[in-house]
Amino acid sequence: MNVDIKTLISMLPLGTVIIASIISWSQVTLSTELNEENIAENEAQIKENAETIQDLDKKVSIVELKIDSMQDDIRGARADTTLIINMLRESSK
Repeated sequence: MNVDIKTLISMLPLGTVIIASIISWSQVTLSTELNEENIAENEAQIKENAETIQDLDKKVSIVELKIDSMQDDIRGARADTTLIINMLRESSK
């Protein structure tokens, strides 16, 4: 009976290592699965954000064109106003 107890006691460290390895493996596997799910979700979000960015870029381009057109209109109106003021000054002399 002493040999059996000594054998069991000598196998305890090996059993502990095996159990710890199994627990670690299961944790790594679970962590890997969670990371894969997160990666898939992040890829979908990145794709959605890229599409949103493209839409916003298009809108910004349109707004820039409108602003440029408005600036041209304002310059034209300013030039016309200056011309009218000068004509009025000339006619009142």
